[in-house]
Amino acid sequence: MKSLPQTFILLSTLLFSSFTHADANSNVGPWVKHILTETLSVNYMEEKDSVDKVNENYTFNAWEAIVSFLGGYMDVIRAKQLTIHPVFVGDPVIVKSGYSSGIRF
Repeated sequence: MKSLPQTFILLSTLLFSSFTHADANSNVGPWVKHILTETLSVNYMEEKDSVDKVNENYTFNAWEAIVSFLGGYMDVIRAKQLTIHPVFVGDPVIVKSGYSSGIRF
């Protein structure tokens, strides 16, 4: 199991990469909730096509972080026939916005 700080860094990276191209007038909260739920929901019968569809929502670096995080557990998930589905304790909120390298986040 990954440590809590590593998990926090992963989720922060995911959220940051999701917001870098966000329109200030759009409601990104429901979109983030949907994408993270799709991404972090794992089934032992997962097909490559469904993984490729989720991959389209991430930058290369963010996707590599997800693969390295979840990829190490896929053998256990398949062996024990597990289904993992995250549950949010609240709705996502934007806690900070600005510009990084000329890109709005």
